[in-house]
Amino acid sequence: MPPKKPSSFKSDDPESTVLDFLERSGRPFGSTDVFNCLQGAVSKTAVAKALTSLAERDEITAKAFGKSTIYFPKQRDEDCPPPDQMIELDIQLANLKSSVPELQSQVATLTRQLQQVTSTPPTADLLAQVTELREQHARLCARLDVLRPAADGQERVGPPPVTPEAKLEAERERFKYRGTWVQRKRWFKEMWGAVTENLEAIKPADLAEELDIVTDEAAGQLLDDIPNAPVAPAASVSSRGKAAGKRPSDSGDKASSGKKRKV
Repeated sequence: MPPKKPSSFKSDDPESTVLDFLERSGRPFGSTDVFNCLQGAVSKTAVAKALTSLAERDEITAKAFGKSTIYFPKQRDEDCPPPDQMIELDIQLANLKSSVPELQSQVATLTRQLQQVTSTPPTADLLAQVTELREQHARLCARLDVLRPAADGQERVGPPPVTPEAKLEAERERFKYRGTWVQRKRWFKEMWGAVTENLEAIKPADLAEELDIVTDEAAGQLLDDIPNAPVAPAASVSSRGKAAGKRPSDSGDKASSGKKRKV
């Protein structure tokens, strides 16, 4: 926080300025505090001299606390209201204190209502969300129209949602990340074994719980649930036909060669 800019006002009567400040503040101050609050209107030396002079004339009260001195204004009797007014003020204070719980309850209720209002999106945003959700619903329904016949055992209309090549690529990606999982699992096992090898004060299981370490088994993620190799897509009809067409000729060649050997 930057320091306060010193005041351009300079007092011609330091004692009056200091006394007026103490009476307006109504609380104790040290000499340095008075100087800082006056913001340069009275020099630091003049403040100390004014406080000492006012205390000697019994216009303010000075109390020494160790090496420091605290100054505060006199409490004059004429500043106190009469007894009747004091009783009335006490009654008003009691009434105000009794109304505090009810007002606090109202504030809490209004605060909750305000939070509900501010957390609810405006109408324009809701209309935009409704439009977006309707478009998403239409896209999902169109996708279901393609997938539903195949699920019911009927002939699928249109191209397949996922080609065999794309499925194989996804399987290869999964196999790659499975290898990374296996590698990191092995690293952790080696590191954990080195850390817990000579533990005596605490069991490895308790240490893992204290460090909030969750194993794959505890999280329900088993490595065996993921295939160890990608599954190749089934051969197409044309390739099966070509393979089938080659078999008779191959067998015929083998038969003819066998006959030649016999001859």
